[in-house]
Amino acid sequence: MTPFVHKQLLPLHNRFELLEQDKEIVPGISTIFAPGHTPGHMALVIASSGEQLLCLGDVITHPIHLEEPEWYIESDCQPEQAVRTRRWLLDRSTGEHTRVFAFHFDFPGLGYVHQLQEAWKWQPIQGTLNSNVGVGQSFKRRRATLPGAPA
Repeated sequence: MTPFVHKQLLPLHNRFELLEQDKEIVPGISTIFAPGHTPGHMALVIASSGEQLLCLGDVITHPIHLEEPEWYIESDCQPEQAVRTRRWLLDRSTGEHTRVFAFHFDFPGLGYVHQLQEAWKWQPIQGTLNSNVGVGQSFKRRRATLPGAPA
């Protein structure tokens, strides 16, 4: 184990539950075992009203991984497994036409993945922010429309 694990995580072992397989952790949020980057690495699927969002975590750390899926990064603990996991999740997202959250991509990191022969292409979701409204103002406006939120 790494020094980080010994120092930071082991003292907290009785405060969290380790998952060994895919599991719905709360209604609408499920884990997907996504090995290769780090031990126990997982992606998430968030489902609501018949729609899904696949949160990739560190499965894809740069858009170049769509064009060159065999490339891996130095911090991938098991590079060959990381590549297999990446290909599997990219195939899954294109086959199900699932929205994807790739937080290592440019803001907002939301989009779709499309198959291009042996590679993939990123299509960001356009129009997610009103260009005439600042991010803080947009957030406040949306939050105020939630049931029970102060006006």
